[in-house]
Amino acid sequence: KEAFMPLLFEAGEEAQVDWGEGKVIQNGIQRTVQLFCMRLSHSKASFVYPYERATMEAFLDGHVRAFAFFGGVPKRVAYDNLKSAVTHVGRGRERKLNERFMQLRSFYLFDTRFCNIASGNEKGDVENLVKRAQRTYLTPVPEVTSIGTDLAQRLKESCECDLLKVDDHQTQSRAKLLEKERAAFVPLPSSVFPACREECTHVSKQLLVRFDGNDYSVPTEQAHQPCVVRGFVDRVQIEVNHQQVAVHSRCYGQGEFVLEPLHYLKLLERKPGSLDNARPFKQRDRGGQGDCWGDELGAMRKELEYRQPGGVGTGQFIEILQLALKHPMDAVRRAVGVCVDRRAYSAAAVLNVL
Repeated sequence: KEAFMPLLFEAGEEAQVDWGEGKVIQNGIQRTVQLFCMRLSHSKASFVYPYERATMEAFLDGHVRAFAFFGGVPKRVAYDNLKSAVTHVGRGRERKLNERFMQLRSFYLFDTRFCNIASGNEKGDVENLVKRAQRTYLTPVPEVTSIGTDLAQRLKESCECDLLKVDDHQTQSRAKLLEKERAAFVPLPSSVFPACREECTHVSKQLLVRFDGNDYSVPTEQAHQPCVVRGFVDRVQIEVNHQQVAVHSRCYGQGEFVLEPLHYLKLLERKPGSLDNARPFKQRDRGGQGDCWGDELGAMRKELEYRQPGGVGTGQFIEILQLALKHPMDAVRRAVGVCVDRRAYSAAAVLNVL
């Protein structure tokens, strides 16, 4: 049978990284989440964070969070041949690395070590952490409402609790050993690495930008423009001519539309007939009921169209919606609410309240 070499790591010398899977019950439904795991080889201090998918941006984000949790950067980080880090495995130790991963490495100034193919024992510390996260941190299966808040906080508390442990052949706790590691770490940079995946694309004629299988909206004036999409774990940012024009919450479905109705208001002025059938205007309102405009604007439209038939009232309603291009939508809703209470049904009345 194979024999193994006992290893000894100096403080701050190495951390090991791997992905694992975990089961949780989110809002009553059991599902699988991806666990980013990093363990320091000297102190055995551990960091585990949950993600929807093991994407490139999640891989980068996990490093950023782990280094912040440990309070510094180890001199070297060990991996198996993850696609997020390695694009080609050559002979021996030869590796071709992902460009974005090399940017992360240069930003935090750490070296890398890659295991041989099918040699998980070469990073046994983090392999053990993955098993501990599954068998201890997530047993029994936790019930959570959110991956990025509830579950992340539970895992952080479990990692902090493990710092109190004193391992075999040690006389000090992991927390004490981590203090020594921090003194040997590469210091954290003054800024935070932008843990995102970037893509260059174009805005469509429907004001849509596709990223990771979903469509995100931008304002009307950006139609047909070249743009840069930055996909973070929790959000998608879109830039045109080096200016941020839209930010959306990240969607992890497929073929879905993430639309901001305000992006289409200027277009509505030229295409009033689309008011009832435009996809962005058919979303639910803030309370999950009705259309995207809310009860106040819904009541205003009903009265306007009753009092001014033949499309005149609809035109007045669109004029009121246009006010949101210069005023916050919440302020427009409040002003409309005041006008409805006063039975003042006109765009001029709403503008006067604003």
